[in-house]
Amino acid sequence: MPWVSISPWRKLKDFYRKHKGPRPLYLKKPEIAQRLPVWFQMSELFLDTEFTDDGLDRVARRLARSSFSLAELDRIFIEEVTPCLWSNLIAVTGEWLIFREEFLEKEIVEKMRRPYGLVMTCLVRKICSPVVEGSWSEVMDEVQRKRAS
Repeated sequence: MPWVSISPWRKLKDFYRKHKGPRPLYLKKPEIAQRLPVWFQMSELFLDTEFTDDGLDRVARRLARSSFSLAELDRIFIEEVTPCLWSNLIAVTGEWLIFREEFLEKEIVEKMRRPYGLVMTCLVRKICSPVVEGSWSEVMDEVQRKRAS
């Protein structure tokens, strides 16, 4: 059964409506350490390069080994990684090799402490959805297959 994600736009809208707007999220060091490898793998979808089948397999294999559920991985991708890295997709001179773990930790943790307003989040989703959503669905399908086998 293919991975079916609720529309990220609807998820964010429902989350913000329920919580009366975005609230800062503070992670403890062990939580950051647990998320960092996941953030690193997810960041490949935001590089200014073609996301190949080899990349898909590598990212899915490593995410499948993580302790996060599929729903948690989806939420981390949408609420933590995307708001931090989306601009690389539209930058004239975007990053195309790798995002360094130190950069990801600093940027994502900082963004989580100062979450975007609903308007900015909606704009980010509108820009990113067509670019990364297909690849993300493929990754999640592959993670699900790898965990089932």
